[in-house]
Amino acid sequence: MERIVMNQFISRIAALTLAVAMAAAPTTAYAANYNDMDSVTNTGVSTKVSQKLAVQKPAQDIKVTSATYYITGTSNPNESLYVNGQQVTNRGKYGSFGVFVSLELGDNVFNFQNGDATDSVTLTRVASAAYLDVSTTSYLTNPFPTYDNAFPAGKTIKIKCVAPSGASVSANVGGQTVYLSQDVSTAKKGVAANFSGSYTVPNSNANQTVNLGKVTYTMNYNGKTSTYTSAGNLFSIGSGATLVVKANQNATATYAKGDTSSNFVSILRMGTTDRVIGQNDTMYQLGMGAWVSKNLVTPQTGAPGYWNEVSSIGFDSDSKGEKYILEGTANAPFTAEWNGNKVILTLYNTTGVGSLNAEVSNIFTDITVNNKGNGVCEITFTMPSASNLWGYNVEYNEEGETTLYFKYPPKKSSDSDRPLKGITVALDAGHGGTDVGALGTAGVKGGPTENTLTLATVLTTKNRLESLGAKVILARNKDTYTTNNARMGEAMEEKADFFVSLHCNSVGVTVDAGKPSGTEVYYYEDLSKNFAAAISEKVASYNGRTNRGAKYSAYRVTLNSYAPSVLVEMGFISNPVEYDEICSPEGQFKTANAVADAILASL
Repeated sequence: MERIVMNQFISRIAALTLAVAMAAAPTTAYAANYNDMDSVTNTGVSTKVSQKLAVQKPAQDIKVTSATYYITGTSNPNESLYVNGQQVTNRGKYGSFGVFVSLELGDNVFNFQNGDATDSVTLTRVASAAYLDVSTTSYLTNPFPTYDNAFPAGKTIKIKCVAPSGASVSANVGGQTVYLSQDVSTAKKGVAANFSGSYTVPNSNANQTVNLGKVTYTMNYNGKTSTYTSAGNLFSIGSGATLVVKANQNATATYAKGDTSSNFVSILRMGTTDRVIGQNDTMYQLGMGAWVSKNLVTPQTGAPGYWNEVSSIGFDSDSKGEKYILEGTANAPFTAEWNGNKVILTLYNTTGVGSLNAEVSNIFTDITVNNKGNGVCEITFTMPSASNLWGYNVEYNEEGETTLYFKYPPKKSSDSDRPLKGITVALDAGHGGTDVGALGTAGVKGGPTENTLTLATVLTTKNRLESLGAKVILARNKDTYTTNNARMGEAMEEKADFFVSLHCNSVGVTVDAGKPSGTEVYYYEDLSKNFAAAISEKVASYNGRTNRGAKYSAYRVTLNSYAPSVLVEMGFISNPVEYDEICSPEGQFKTANAVADAILASL
C-alpha cells in the first residue's frame, strides 16, 4: 500500500474529546461470548499452508551481494527441522520456518532435513552487482507519459522509455516523429536501457489547453518491429492559456513544496478543480498555493473555469448527518481544521457565500462566514461540544454543487444481542489480484500471500460484525485488483461509521525477518487516533502479539474525514510464527473479534 507521509492538520483537542467519550463507553468483554468459530470463519477462502519440506525463498539457487539472507520455507511441523546439522527453532504451528544466515564470498550451500525429507539451496555471494546474472528483455516498457501530463507550449521535454539495449526506437506525438537514442551504452545486448529524445511542445491553440493524445512508440529489435502506446496523454498549454486540473482520486494529498516529503497542506476530494501556477517534473503548484502529484489530477482541455460563484445555499439532513449545499459554478479546493468545538472550513476560489443558517442544524449553534478577499472564504462552525460531531466531508458534483457534510455520532443499539444494529462498517482487504502484497514465509507455492490472508480475515470479520447487527460494506469480496478509488468510493457514498483496511506487515530478506513481530495500526485524522489504538490493543492481545500501537503516518485509505478510518497491520508474515497464526482459522477468528470489540468500545 502506498504510504503518504504528512503533517497533521486537525487539532489534538478533538482527539482528547473523543478519547473521553470512548473511555466512558461500556467495555463489555464480548469476546468471552464468541464461541461460533466454525460458522464465522466459513468464508470459502483457503489459507492452508503446505506442510511438506520445501525452501520457498529463495525459490532457486541465486547470486547475491549481501552478507546475510533470511531463508524461508515450509516443513512438517511434527518432525524436527535441521539446516546443515543445526536444528531450526523459528517455526510456526504449521511448520513454516525462517533461518537467518551469514554468507561468505562464493557458494554457500544449505542442506535442510525434516524427518526423511531433504531439500537444499545454494546462495552464491559475489563481490558486487557487476557479477550478478544480468537479465535481458525483448519488450519496451515505461513509455512516457505514464499518466496525463501537461506542459507549456514551446517547452522542450524528453520523450523516453525503457527498451532492450541495441534496439532502434522512435516515438510519434501528434503526427511528429521523435527518434530516441540509448542514454548509456551497455556491454550486453538486450539489457534494459533508458532511451530518450527531445520534443518541443507545440502551441496548438494559444488560448486553450489541447490534448495531443497518447505517444506511440515503434521499436525494431532482433529483426522484429513492435508498437507500444503510452498510458497517459500529453497536453499542450497554449501560450495565453491557464491550465486547470481536476482531482481524480477520492483523497488527494497536497503539499507545501514541490515534493511529497514537504509539509502537508490539505486533501483534494474527487472532482476538485484549480488552476496551475507552476510545475516541476512530477508535481503541479495549484492556485491555492499547494502542490499536488501530477498523476492524481487530470488536465482539463479548452479554457475551463475554476472560480466558484455561489448563487444559493440549501440545507438537508437524514438519520446519519446533515449538509449545507452550495450551488455554484466550480468545485473549489478547501482546507479544514477541527479545533475543539469548532470546525473551520476554508474554501478557495469562492465568492458569493453570504450566510449559513445554524438554526436548522442539530450539531451547530453558530456559523460565521468570513470572506477574506481573493476568493478565500472561511466558514466557522461552532457546536456546544466536539462530541456532537463524528466527522465531516466536502463533496462535489459535475454541476458545480459543493456539499459540506457533517456526520452525527452513531449509537450502540439497545438490543444486547445485536449491539451494532444501525452501524455501517466498511472493510477493505488490502491488495488483491495481480497485487499480491507480501509473500509470507511460505512464498507463493507453499501458502497464501497477503492478498489472500487479508481477504479471508475481512470475510471472517464481516461474518462477526453482521452477527452483531452491523451493515458491512466490502471493498472487495474476491481476489481481484481494486483501485484506491474503489476501496473508498462506496464507503464514502454510504457514509460508513467506521473504515477498516486490513494488511500484513513484512520486512526484507537481508535482515533477520524472524524478529520483527506484533500489530500496529495507522491513522491520519485525529478523530481516528483512539479507534486505531483500540484496534491495535485488541488485535495484539487477542492473538498474543506485541502491541506496536497506533501510528500517525497515513496511507491513502485512511484519508477519510467523515468517520474513524484506520489501516491495520495484523502481524508480520515474514515471521513464521505470526504467518502461520494469521493463516489459521483461529487467528482470523481472534482478529475478527478484536475488530468488532474495538468498534463496540468506540460507541
